[in-house]
Amino acid sequence: MYPLLVIFKVRDLPEFDESIEKLNPIDKLYIEYYPQMEAYDNARYYFLNHEIYTHLIILPDDLIVTQNDIDVLLEDAHHYDVIGGWCNVDNTDFKHYACFSFSLPPNPPYTGTTAGYKFRTMQSVENQTGITQVMHQGWAPCVISRDIIKQIPFRSSRGCCMDSTFSLDLYENGIKQFVNLAVRTRHLKINDVGGHEILVNKREKRIRLI
Repeated sequence: MYPLLVIFKVRDLPEFDESIEKLNPIDKLYIEYYPQMEAYDNARYYFLNHEIYTHLIILPDDLIVTQNDIDVLLEDAHHYDVIGGWCNVDNTDFKHYACFSFSLPPNPPYTGTTAGYKFRTMQSVENQTGITQVMHQGWAPCVISRDIIKQIPFRSSRGCCMDSTFSLDLYENGIKQFVNLAVRTRHLKINDVGGHEILVNKREKRIRLI
C-alpha cells in the first residue's frame, strides 16, 4: 500500500499545520487556495497519473488528526474501499452531532440544510467501536482506493458539497462506504458557514508535493 495524503487548504489554521507536522513521513499533496471543484479535479488528476499510489486520503484543513487515526484507517483500507473516521459537525449548533449519517444527503446537496443530513448524535456513537456501514460521511478523514477514484469522479453541487455528491454517486453505483467508530477526530469548524476566513482568491494558488 502506498497512500497519498491530499490536504485541501483554503484557510490558515496554525493548530492544523502543527498537527500535520506531527505525522510520520507520508507523501503529502497540498492543494492550496483553489476553488473546491478545481481543487478536487487537480487531486484526482495527480493521483490517477501517478500509479504508484494505491489510496487517496482526503484531509480537510480544519480537521485535527493523529498518527494513530491515519494508521488505523490505512489498516482498514486493506478490507474496505471507502473508509473514514468521524468528528463533530461543528462547534456551535451541531457540536453534539457526528459527521456521518445512515441516510443519504439531500439531493441536490446545495438545497439542503445541516439538519437535513440527519447526522448521528455524538451520544449515540462516542462509546462505540467497530466499523459501520454509512450512507454519508464528512471525510474526517477518508481513505479511498484507486479503483473507486477511477470509477467515481468528484463533482460539486453548485460549487459545494463534494462529500455529499460523492456519497450520492457511491450509492448510485452500488458502492458501500464505512466509518470506523474508533477513529474520532476533531473538527475546527465553528458554524454552518465555517467561521474561519476563506483565502480562495486572496492567496496565490499552489500545488505542492511534500
